[in-house]
Amino acid sequence: MTTLSDISRTACVLFGLTNERTMLNVKLYNKSNGLQKTNAVKYLEEYKNIINWKMDSTILDIGCGDGGLTSKIFKEIIPNCKTMIGCDISEDMIRFANEHYASERINFTTLNIEGELPDQLRERFHHVISFFALNWCHRQETAFQNIYDILRDQGSCFAIIAERVSLFDAYRNLAKVEKWKPWLIDVERYISPYHDSQDSRKEMEHLLGKVGFTVTKLEHKILVHDFENQENLKELRSKTYPISLITKEVVSRLSEEKNHYSMHTGPLLKPKNGSHGLLTLKDTYLHTMIARIPLKKCNNY
Repeated sequence: MTTLSDISRTACVLFGLTNERTMLNVKLYNKSNGLQKTNAVKYLEEYKNIINWKMDSTILDIGCGDGGLTSKIFKEIIPNCKTMIGCDISEDMIRFANEHYASERINFTTLNIEGELPDQLRERFHHVISFFALNWCHRQETAFQNIYDILRDQGSCFAIIAERVSLFDAYRNLAKVEKWKPWLIDVERYISPYHDSQDSRKEMEHLLGKVGFTVTKLEHKILVHDFENQENLKELRSKTYPISLITKEVVSRLSEEKNHYSMHTGPLLKPKNGSHGLLTLKDTYLHTMIARIPLKKCNNY
């Protein structure tokens, strides 16, 4: 089971708060992204018969981070994969990934999936996978259009996308407090575009259809991970603040004044059903999706 220290350290990975100012300890990310890996492997196993990996396939992992999960999937979960490429917007992550995980059949490159798509990536891959990354794209249609254009005929996309997370409401509440307002800047930038949706599943299904995908599976999931007590949130809080001008002094003050913080954010954990005193994240929801390219490009081959 993922250790409690790993869970607290990796909340920034799961919740996507990894911008140019708050991330950038790649080695820490490498040691502490067990929560992300656990969920990715869990759902890859659950949906493996539906995804139906092609023999000798080419696969793109969007938002690969440090490359560790990409490498694990390549070696252990998709043995019939011919080549895999991991991409991420962070140059530091890609540099680390190529230094530690690249091989003859797996490599890594920088890519902004919301940006202009390089011609060499068009219609290149049989499968696209992405875990806790696409929810940080606020230009959702552009991102999914690029994925559509990346895929070959009858290709598929499997993604885990954060939908609604109580931690995001906590950030919003804290950003309204005069004491913290100067430090909590651009909070909305870090909140999933589906967080406030009244029917995010329907919204996503409509978007995928508009782009041209056929939706094979789109499910609403509850994210469950275990904590022993509220104290295990201390490091989580100190590493997941969406603070643009973050300093050690500010993080220290936030951590020391946890009671003041909790007064404005509310509880972030709740008792886990059927457990012996364990707590789990409160109100954290995901979408798991599998979408395919229909037979429309076959005349091009």
